[in-house]
Amino acid sequence: HFFGKVFDPRVSLVSVRAKGEFPPRDRYHGVIDPLFIEDPFHHQNNIGRNCFRVLQIQKAFADASITLEATLMKGAERGEGCKQGQMLTCILNTPISDLEDN
Repeated sequence: HFFGKVFDPRVSLVSVRAKGEFPPRDRYHGVIDPLFIEDPFHHQNNIGRNCFRVLQIQKAFADASITLEATLMKGAERGEGCKQGQMLTCILNTPISDLEDN
């Protein structure tokens, strides 16, 4: 969900030093790379500079999120809703036919 619908690589960068936050890219003025992944050992180095088709990858994540949400909703309508903290188990136990209908 996050990487497909929330994260904007044009505005934010990925950094392990940021401890779960996604700092703004504005501190790297002039960097036009489609994705900025900060090298944990050399923070000025963008290890994502050769990453292409970032928006297509995000669309794939978004589409997967939509499919999973729709599948889980079908299960909930049949009384097979996921319990808190068991979403992965629920997804893995989803019949293939439910995924093909979307």
